Amino acid sequence: MFRLFRFLNVLRTFKRSWTHFSNPEIPKKYKILPVIGLIYLIHPLDFLSEFQIFGWGLIDDFFILYLTFYWFEKLSVNFLARQKKDDFIDAKYEIRDKKEEE
Repeated sequence: MFRLFRFLNVLRTFKRSWTHFSNPEIPKKYKILPVIGLIYLIHPLDFLSEFQIFGWGLIDDFFILYLTFYWFEKLSVNFLARQKKDDFIDAKYEIRDKKEEE
């Protein structure tokens, strides 16, 4: 059951990353991360080759892919939170009672 939740979390990360990737507000320097992960997935040179240890090479590829998408998602969420924070305007105010005005 726990593995199912972990797998769903991975799928959720990829879905959120795709949403952030299509968002025009996210800087292009952040969007390079998922592209690097996809290039690593299809590139023939790996840390662990698929032919040396059967299966472990693919796990290595998908781990790097997940790591880049996860990192991209966190950077995007933080960037959007900073953008919302910057939308507020600081102002000074004071509260007056009607009795004080008379």
